[in-house]
Amino acid sequence: MLEAQRILLIELQTAGTQRFSFRDSNVLLRSKQRLADFCGTVHFCHKTVSNERGAMKSPYRRPWDGSLSTGGTARKALGICLILEAVILLLDVGQHLAEVWYIEHIKDITNVLLENSVGTWFSVVLNALVGIAALAVALVCRHSGKARSKTLAWGVIGVFFLYVSLDDHLVLHERLAGGVGRMMLTYQPSESYPFLTYEWIYLLAPLFVLFGLFMLVFLFRELAGGRYRVLLVLALGLWAVAVGMDAWEGVGLPYEGVQQTLGWGEIKFRHAVMLVEEMLELLGSTLFLYLFLRRLGDLLEEQPAVLRFVS
Repeated sequence: MLEAQRILLIELQTAGTQRFSFRDSNVLLRSKQRLADFCGTVHFCHKTVSNERGAMKSPYRRPWDGSLSTGGTARKALGICLILEAVILLLDVGQHLAEVWYIEHIKDITNVLLENSVGTWFSVVLNALVGIAALAVALVCRHSGKARSKTLAWGVIGVFFLYVSLDDHLVLHERLAGGVGRMMLTYQPSESYPFLTYEWIYLLAPLFVLFGLFMLVFLFRELAGGRYRVLLVLALGLWAVAVGMDAWEGVGLPYEGVQQTLGWGEIKFRHAVMLVEEMLELLGSTLFLYLFLRRLGDLLEEQPAVLRFVS
């Protein structure tokens, strides 16, 4: 290709002083084609000239400016999570509530309330991803010269979601709060306490409320756009409703009325309430993942030099 261009350049240089006389029509046709190809190549290369530094960029090798299409990534992550949550809900309802089918070998892994179930595993992974996304935002804020307070806030949010992921696996809040409640009230192991609901509601729920208010105020300023702020309020609201349902379950559910209305027993109704609670938590975490990925993409677009690779 380069040799053909060189020969054609020589022909173009001599065209001003000499007149071509092509006797063969095939030669004329090939020359016109070569000339058209060469002019197209020159025009294409001319478009790749950089106006900023005056350097020519290759049309076949373009550097990545560090910006990520996280808008599409966030939407894909949201769609995948919603589909998986729908599958988890369908398996649990079909096996344990509607009793459309019953398979002995998968009854435990389809029960969202059990620690060894697919639902619990998905919750652990999901909250870990939310924490990693928040820590990635904190890292970008640090390297892009943002205020230290923003970097610290995003880091704290990331650590919080990593704790939530660990808590989903080890049930830390129930175990720690139960032990502290025993020491505070009886100073000895006992199974009866003057609590209206679970111990962790009294000991840890106030801390979660304060942290939720902090997230609301901070993220409301960080997330630009009314739609994202609505999703933020919705995510926090889903978590708040889930905590309220957990407290209601600890107080005592109206089993008799539900049994008369739906024909469900105490165990089935308790399972349904806890299933709704778990699904609300999963939906809230999914919205947080979507919002954090969108924020990460916005920061990378603002600071394209943070990450620069050449493909």
